[in-house]
Amino acid sequence: YRVADCSEARGRVASLALDLRENPTVGVAVECHFDEVRVVQLASARHCVLLDATALAHVMHELLQPLMMDHQVSKVFHDHDNVVLRLLHTFEIFMPPDQFLDLANYARDFTGAWDWQPCLQFLCEAYLHDDLDESYKAADWSVRPLSADMLECAAIDAQLLLRLKDECAVWESRSCPDLSSDCPERQARLKKVTFPMALFEIMSIY
Repeated sequence: YRVADCSEARGRVASLALDLRENPTVGVAVECHFDEVRVVQLASARHCVLLDATALAHVMHELLQPLMMDHQVSKVFHDHDNVVLRLLHTFEIFMPPDQFLDLANYARDFTGAWDWQPCLQFLCEAYLHDDLDESYKAADWSVRPLSADMLECAAIDAQLLLRLKDECAVWESRSCPDLSSDCPERQARLKKVTFPMALFEIMSIY
């Protein structure tokens, strides 16, 4: 992981856009300090790009707005409304009200459990049978430099959105997964996330 200048950042985002021509689905995640976006994660089927939103603050709108407004690309979020509001607040980035999938809302629709919002960690347990390490969610993302472990966790979050999207489609043809917090099988089936990172060239704009 290293610092990239604006020119290289534009090139990395452009490379990701080329991937999306073949498979027009992108995972979008953010890491924040209070309400300020500090890292933006974008994942295609082949690449993951991490944007240091602090160092690149003056070009974040330029980098992200065309992608977010592209009606040909489906965006996958966890907690879409929160991500959109924070990107709007920090960088005035707007998104159309279509062409996106919110995995949290999807799980609530599918299970009928509208009295709670399943976190990304819980969705990984329920749909992927993976134990996602979310210990860095409470970390201070405004501190620089960020550790390699924090950056890796951020990259995994965005990539998992695509895995969960695919798995949700499979679950539609099966019986509903047990998402209840007291499910007796949950702890027995947990395992450490072993995401196939070799399938991705992690291009970290940091």
